[in-house]
Amino acid sequence: MILYVNSPKYPPRFRNSILSPLNAAKRSFTNKQTQSGTIQIQVLLKLVEGGAFFIPSDVQQALANQMEDLLGRL
Repeated sequence: MILYVNSPKYPPRFRNSILSPLNAAKRSFTNKQTQSGTIQIQVLLKLVEGGAFFIPSDVQQALANQMEDLLGRL
Protein backbone atom coordinates (compact mmCIF):
# COMPACT_ATOMS: atom_id res chain seq x y z
CA MET A 1 0.00 0.00 0.00
CA ILE A 2 2.84 2.36 0.78
CA LEU A 3 4.31 1.71 -2.68
CA TYR A 4 0.91 2.44 -4.24
CA VAL A 5 0.55 5.70 -2.31
CA ASN A 6 4.03 6.75 -3.46
CA SER A 7 3.29 5.81 -7.09
CA PRO A 8 2.37 8.32 -9.81
CA LYS A 9 -1.18 6.88 -9.82
CA TYR A 10 -1.83 8.27 -6.35
CA PRO A 11 -2.69 11.99 -6.19
CA PRO A 12 0.39 13.71 -4.66
CA ARG A 13 -1.62 16.24 -2.65
CA PHE A 14 -3.21 13.41 -0.63
CA ARG A 15 -0.04 11.41 0.06
CA ASN A 16 1.08 12.73 3.42
CA SER A 17 -2.26 12.35 5.18
CA ILE A 18 -2.43 8.62 4.48
CA LEU A 19 1.27 7.79 4.66
CA SER A 20 1.44 8.58 8.36
CA PRO A 21 -1.11 5.94 9.46
CA LEU A 22 0.23 3.43 6.92
CA ASN A 23 3.76 3.84 8.24
CA ALA A 24 2.50 3.46 11.81
CA ALA A 25 0.81 0.17 10.89
CA LYS A 26 3.96 -0.96 9.11
CA ARG A 27 6.01 -0.27 12.24
CA SER A 28 3.57 -2.33 14.30
CA PHE A 29 3.85 -5.29 11.94
CA THR A 30 7.64 -4.91 11.75
CA ASN A 31 7.81 -4.97 15.55
CA LYS A 32 5.69 -8.16 15.59
CA GLN A 33 2.73 -6.30 17.09
CA THR A 34 0.30 -7.95 14.70
CA GLN A 35 -2.82 -7.19 16.71
CA SER A 36 -1.97 -3.50 16.88
CA GLY A 37 -1.14 -3.37 13.16
CA THR A 38 -4.36 -5.17 12.30
CA ILE A 39 -6.41 -2.70 14.31
CA GLN A 40 -4.62 0.21 12.69
CA ILE A 41 -5.40 -1.14 9.21
CA GLN A 42 -9.03 -1.82 10.17
CA VAL A 43 -9.47 1.75 11.39
CA LEU A 44 -7.71 3.13 8.34
CA LEU A 45 -9.94 1.05 6.07
CA LYS A 46 -13.05 2.49 7.72
CA LEU A 47 -11.67 6.01 7.29
CA VAL A 48 -10.84 5.41 3.62
CA GLU A 49 -14.24 3.86 2.94
CA GLY A 50 -15.92 6.75 4.74
CA GLY A 51 -14.15 9.32 2.57
CA ALA A 52 -12.05 10.84 5.34
CA PHE A 53 -9.06 11.40 3.05
CA PHE A 54 -10.97 13.13 0.22
CA ILE A 55 -9.30 11.01 -2.44
CA PRO A 56 -10.85 10.16 -5.81
CA SER A 57 -13.21 7.18 -5.71
CA ASP A 58 -10.99 4.97 -7.91
CA VAL A 59 -8.02 5.56 -5.60
CA GLN A 60 -10.24 5.05 -2.57
CA GLN A 61 -11.42 1.70 -3.94
CA ALA A 62 -7.89 0.58 -4.82
CA LEU A 63 -6.68 1.32 -1.28
CA ALA A 64 -9.70 -0.34 0.30
CA ASN A 65 -9.15 -3.45 -1.83
CA GLN A 66 -5.50 -3.64 -0.78
CA MET A 67 -6.36 -3.26 2.90
CA GLU A 68 -9.11 -5.88 2.70
CA ASP A 69 -6.66 -8.22 0.99
CA LEU A 70 -4.09 -7.65 3.72
CA LEU A 71 -6.63 -8.19 6.48
CA GLY A 72 -7.78 -11.39 4.78
CA ARG A 73 -4.25 -12.75 4.95
CA LEU A 74 -3.77 -12.13 8.67
